[in-house]
Amino acid sequence: FVIFWLGFFQTTKFWLSNDILEQRNHYFLANNFSHTSPILSLYHVLSVEPQKNNNQSFSKQEINQLNDAGFNFNPSAKYPFIQDKVYQHQSPFSKSKITLKKPNIMVFFTEGFSARTSNVYEPKLPEITPNLVDFSQSAMVVDHYYNHTAATYRGLLGQWCSLYPYYGGAKNWNPENPQAKNIKYSCLQQILSKIGYHTYFFDSHEKDNAYTDEMADSLGFDEVFTVENLKTYINNEMPTIRDSYSDVKFYRAIIGFLKTQEKSPPKKPFFISSYSLATHAWINITEDGKPYGRGNNNTLNTIHTLDYAFGLFWNYFKQSPYAKNTIVIFTADHAHYTEKSYVDLVTYVEEKMSRPYQKLFIDQIPLIIYDPRQTLPKRFDAQYQTSLGFAPSLLHLLEQPYHSNAFLGRSIFEPLDQSFLNIAVLNNRKIYFIDKNKIHGEKNSKAYANKRDLIDKFIQKQHQIELENKLWH
Repeated sequence: FVIFWLGFFQTTKFWLSNDILEQRNHYFLANNFSHTSPILSLYHVLSVEPQKNNNQSFSKQEINQLNDAGFNFNPSAKYPFIQDKVYQHQSPFSKSKITLKKPNIMVFFTEGFSARTSNVYEPKLPEITPNLVDFSQSAMVVDHYYNHTAATYRGLLGQWCSLYPYYGGAKNWNPENPQAKNIKYSCLQQILSKIGYHTYFFDSHEKDNAYTDEMADSLGFDEVFTVENLKTYINNEMPTIRDSYSDVKFYRAIIGFLKTQEKSPPKKPFFISSYSLATHAWINITEDGKPYGRGNNNTLNTIHTLDYAFGLFWNYFKQSPYAKNTIVIFTADHAHYTEKSYVDLVTYVEEKMSRPYQKLFIDQIPLIIYDPRQTLPKRFDAQYQTSLGFAPSLLHLLEQPYHSNAFLGRSIFEPLDQSFLNIAVLNNRKIYFIDKNKIHGEKNSKAYANKRDLIDKFIQKQHQIELENKLWH
């Protein structure tokens, strides 16, 4: 009886007006979602798969398999992920003479940016990102490097603190919902503060709107700058994307901040981690943007504008005092979401790309590293490792091994064993394995079928430990 009525409402549209149907169909088409009726959607929500038993024990063999896969895990310890070292082996670049032990560091996390839409990674494409290409010519380009989770909140937290975060979305960092804020995480910025850095997070939102500033504040940044702080560097200009700065305004504000620091250099080196919004799915450029070509694809427009904005910074930076003492890293919080304009674009030019596109919220993301202190190779192959290793990788570059931490990931600069697994997790329960052939999900491959149950059990255990506040003391 229930199945009959679900089928009836799924196929019958008499109770929806044509206007609502048209809006609904447009919404699903724009987001590449499948069409389901409201009643069937409600059924899907109410029939969520129950959580498996997180209190399962791990055998010695399973622990060894997880260690071989790259995870430091001691389930018998009070804090099962804490370890004494960040990495085990010398950097592959250690023969390069390092001229400065504590450089300034700037990390640009770009919203939803896949490597396949940059000429740095796909030179056969029409010229979309000339400024990133210029930047890459003075930097090391990391190939085959993938996002390990999504969306933004998990992407940022997961890279700063090297784990698969349980909490995602703005509501979980709202001051009225303090659960996430009460969890103690082991994060990159905390280690950098401990060794003498002043740490900043630059957020392109207004304060207390998206709560990325609340998240960053709870994760140990010394200062969190939002639009209210940044506008002083660009003549008090206001946001143009609802509550957020366009990429052009955001990068101009960062330049203004750096120029102020030039006039009165701080005693401590700085670590700036920034998040720019305007390449987000569904957004098009504002008046200060740079449309690409005829301007009829918002994905091309926003990426081309982001490149222009980064070019403003890079052209300033090359002539500034920071060029000799500052590491600059360009990367993303996660891959581009599968909005229609993006899927249309990559499908149209797929024959010019080096790797076929899979319509997933996982893909190769950019990681481009400028380090004036040492001679880095022009390209480095991450061998399909993920952004889970971002924090330990940066500490590896800085030659900072001896710090207690609870990182799940390992540096991408460590030697790789054949048993190592490259894993991405979406929505806390969808597990993907990444290798040279493709991204393997549950439906598209049996290659990792014998490993999936153990990894699923491990991820659930990580979330249990996180929610019990036993990641970090």
